[in-house]
Amino acid sequence: MKKWIRRGAALCAAVLLAVTGTIGCLAAVTEKETTVVVEEMDLEVTVPAGYHVLTPDMSENDGAFLLAGITDPAGKLQEYRDNGIYLHLLSEETGLSFYYMKKESTTTQQVFNLRDCTEENRQYVLEILDEADDPDLGIETVAELTYDHAQMPMVHSVAHADNKKGGTSYEEGYSTILNGYSVTIECFMDEKGDTEKAGEMLKELMLGTRFTNIKAPPTVEEARQEVLQVFLPLILLIGTLLMALIIWTVSKKRKERRSARLTNDLTEFNRERRLMRERAEKEGLTIEEPVLVINETECTDEEVETACKAHFLKRKPAYTFGLPLLGIVYLAVAVLINGDILARLLMAILGVYLFLMPYLSYRRTLREEKNVYRKLRTRGAKYVFCEEYMRVYGIQSAAQHPYFCLWKVIETKNCYYLYYTYDRCYIMRKDGFAVGSEEEFRRLMREKVGKQAQLKK
Repeated sequence: MKKWIRRGAALCAAVLLAVTGTIGCLAAVTEKETTVVVEEMDLEVTVPAGYHVLTPDMSENDGAFLLAGITDPAGKLQEYRDNGIYLHLLSEETGLSFYYMKKESTTTQQVFNLRDCTEENRQYVLEILDEADDPDLGIETVAELTYDHAQMPMVHSVAHADNKKGGTSYEEGYSTILNGYSVTIECFMDEKGDTEKAGEMLKELMLGTRFTNIKAPPTVEEARQEVLQVFLPLILLIGTLLMALIIWTVSKKRKERRSARLTNDLTEFNRERRLMRERAEKEGLTIEEPVLVINETECTDEEVETACKAHFLKRKPAYTFGLPLLGIVYLAVAVLINGDILARLLMAILGVYLFLMPYLSYRRTLREEKNVYRKLRTRGAKYVFCEEYMRVYGIQSAAQHPYFCLWKVIETKNCYYLYYTYDRCYIMRKDGFAVGSEEEFRRLMREKVGKQAQLKK
């Protein structure tokens, strides 16, 4: 029994020693004058002895919160984040808290630097703080401009308010503006106490604060460049969308007009052909259309692939080459601007997508076309060209197309591509002429299709 008691006592002693050692190792209170660097605010603070030093990057399990008398570290850290607090100094002697806060607004960006700005801007900032009274909340504020600090003018403000507990709360602070944001050193007491002592401690901390990176206000040209870098991605994105909308609208209307005209022309063509056949039947005549050219082509996978390449290179050159160039512009903007990282990442992703979009579209079209041809009962196509129309046999049910129905005729090194819709074409090899010659075919296309025939000279 005694053996177990001795073991238990030894264990308790070890735990007590560990806890005592841990507490002793914590930097609970500054024992001498200490310099604290706050990189986010570009400043260094000379902290006198007797202060707890707390920052928002500490863990909620850090024992320093408990030693400072803070029982809800998670709530305190959230308070730091919500209010832009980057340094919290808590006096061991008085229990007073002093906060270093950073905030950014349109006003701070416009003023940029309270030291180098105009007197008019200084007075404007002073008026904002001096007129922070709110009778409904019982807030009374007095602010004055002070030049006690060695580096920056400061606005010294004192505010009293009803604390809703039958007493008066007290708040005193020093504020300045540098590098486009405000820096405030503030002391707050929920119940008004020794305000004179609080003011002395606050002023000591203010005078012990050194700003490590005071930037000069941007010039007009620099400000213009900064605005351009901020808005350039947005301008580029809106411009791209507007351009795409305009091109789509114009192309859609052009296709609609062309389709409507072709429909009317085809209706008139069929009417005339019907009347001609009726007259021939009455007169007992037979209408024979002389065949001018016949071409026979085997539409293999290789020919389909070549046709898809020609479609993107010759039928849609603006799309095929324009989008990659636009993608390069997006990537260049993403690399060169100094804007928000998310905006730059979005620009880079859009740039890569635009750069690859024609290739991805080509691969999809090639896959779809190969699937179409593989389902046909035969891949052999026979094209018969007469005076007013052409007929297609083999790869589909016999089809007849008057020449004015051809949207485009494109010539490449080995083939001709006859577009019977805006995006679909017949493949015709140059070495497949069975009746007539290639030159006769070219002459016929120039005569019947006109400017829509993109033929080599």
